[in-house]
Amino acid sequence: MNDRPDFEAMLERRLLAHAATTIRPVPAHEIARSTMWAAATPVVRTSAVAGPRRPALLVGLAAVLLLATVAGAAIVGRRPPAIQGVFVDGPSLAGRQIRSALALPDGRVLVGVDSEKSVIPGTTTLTCTEPCRPHLMLLDPRTGTFTQSATPPASFAVQSMALLRDGRALIVNGERTGLNTPSAAIYDPVADRFDEVGAPRRARTWPFLVTLADGRVLVGGGDGVAPLATAELFDPRTGTFSPTGSMDRPRNAGVSATLLPDGRVLVLGGGPEVGTSADLYDPVTGTFTPTGPTSVARGGFFTATLLPDGRVLVAGGLISVAADPPAMPDRTATAEVYDPATGTFSAVGPMAAPRYLHAASILPDGTVLVAGGAHELPPSGLPALASDAEIFDPATGTFRATGSLARPRLAPAAVSVDERVLVLGGLDETGNDLDTSASTEWFQ
Repeated sequence: MNDRPDFEAMLERRLLAHAATTIRPVPAHEIARSTMWAAATPVVRTSAVAGPRRPALLVGLAAVLLLATVAGAAIVGRRPPAIQGVFVDGPSLAGRQIRSALALPDGRVLVGVDSEKSVIPGTTTLTCTEPCRPHLMLLDPRTGTFTQSATPPASFAVQSMALLRDGRALIVNGERTGLNTPSAAIYDPVADRFDEVGAPRRARTWPFLVTLADGRVLVGGGDGVAPLATAELFDPRTGTFSPTGSMDRPRNAGVSATLLPDGRVLVLGGGPEVGTSADLYDPVTGTFTPTGPTSVARGGFFTATLLPDGRVLVAGGLISVAADPPAMPDRTATAEVYDPATGTFSAVGPMAAPRYLHAASILPDGTVLVAGGAHELPPSGLPALASDAEIFDPATGTFRATGSLARPRLAPAAVSVDERVLVLGGLDETGNDLDTSASTEWFQ
């Protein structure tokens, strides 16, 4: 218990250095957010937030975790390809650290990366070989090549991304280099052009972004000076943000949001204070209403994946509840499925071992790949990482083992592309290894 501050501080330092958003891979026809974290550590995704009783870890992991939003959709009209259950090396982005990824309608992958870096001789510390500034890269899976995008706006920070209905990407930046100034931009991958748009109404570190059926984008939660309960809507037609209803309670940078087939949005996780609560956002009324509750207080570092039948698989993560003094979170192997028709969560699985800060993605046959992350939560230092993977079968409600990653990855991104899953980036055991963070692997 006394080692908690050291553990969180180290994770926060390493993950903040690595940070820069999951999540996230999203098909053009359906956006679903999968979170690597939400809570007691959750903080999966990027900038530290003040708060005496707030676990520091919750803040640092936000960035990587952005790298962790995952979407899925059923493949219909033909027989899905057989899954071999193996990982093979994908293209590598030498000298860059991959932060987030988004699947584009034309088959390419939009990747958020750091400036080119190198390791300081005699250390494991990375330093920029040019002024440190995030960029976007475009990966063409057919050729295995990365191409750098046009120069982004000065305010660019690549925190959270969402795919718009017209194939462009909305990028919302929260706190950057200590300046709590919100900004946003739209990137057009066809024209290779950035267009700045109106600023969000609140500065948010790693909020959730979900593209609604009508083309607007719901932006909510994340961290300001403290975890936020507020939300807002971005309208691509006007390029402006407007207020909408608030959640039942503040949810930090690890909050997860998933678009359901009926147009509503499932929101859960986001800190130890949220407990087992979950919300549904209705874009027609602009309000959040309670649903659930979840079976366990899954604060963060879990994944939420939309299944072909419209249910949502929630797997792993860290169990955390509010306490004074704050208690050390515990990892979990549990999983549950949310049914929008009944508004209830039902236990499935469990997984073979506890897992958090992992990646998850839908496969062509409707099953779900869960890979990487970590199994154990050590009292200090970085967690022992996992390279193994499992597949969840919605028909049986069970997990089974499959092939392993070539290298362990903490908080990687996962994108469904060409009926395969591309796993990108993540941290290695040192917390900042370029070989791991710049590499990719295909699951097929």
